[in-house]
Amino acid sequence: MGEKINNILKGEIISSVFYILLGLCLILIPTQTVDVICKVVFGLILIGVGIYIEMDPRTKGAIVYENMETSIPGVFACGNVVQVHDLVDFVSGESELAGAAAANYIQNGPVATGRVLTVKPGADLGYTLPQRIRLEGVEKSTNVSFRVRRICGKSTILVKSGDTVIARFKRDRLAPGEMEHIALPKVLLDRAPMDEVTIEIEEA
Repeated sequence: MGEKINNILKGEIISSVFYILLGLCLILIPTQTVDVICKVVFGLILIGVGIYIEMDPRTKGAIVYENMETSIPGVFACGNVVQVHDLVDFVSGESELAGAAAANYIQNGPVATGRVLTVKPGADLGYTLPQRIRLEGVEKSTNVSFRVRRICGKSTILVKSGDTVIARFKRDRLAPGEMEHIALPKVLLDRAPMDEVTIEIEEA
């Protein structure tokens, strides 16, 4: 019995030391480096099992639908593997959305097939996320986040489908270092004349 207890204690000590060292590494290593390590490890795991997620060259992250589902059905992504965040609140929001969508996928299966809108950034935007919106997956509205390429003064964010403006949002200022968010109501998305929407900036 004494030997068994001794072995358990040794195991606890070893595992405790491991987690302490891991924690220290995460604290001491710059956040950007941790992000890169996570992306590399995540990518290697997927490659190892023969799975390839469609990636966005603009964000260097996974392409996702309105519920954070990737190009592989049932695989969801959020946080810095889809876009670089500046506030933890945004990461929390994405993780809640992805978690709820994953639970819904398990309980009810995949989103029903139907119309899919491709979301593209205009000239002044670096990227948009999500990159695709399935109208069947939107209940009331869906959020779109993006970053501008340059500082803009008073501006109007235009959501266009072809030459048709389906939504407008006013902003006093836009800056590359600040992630922007807009909520697109389903009723407006349904009116899009084309299967593509573009987010543009019109500066006053």
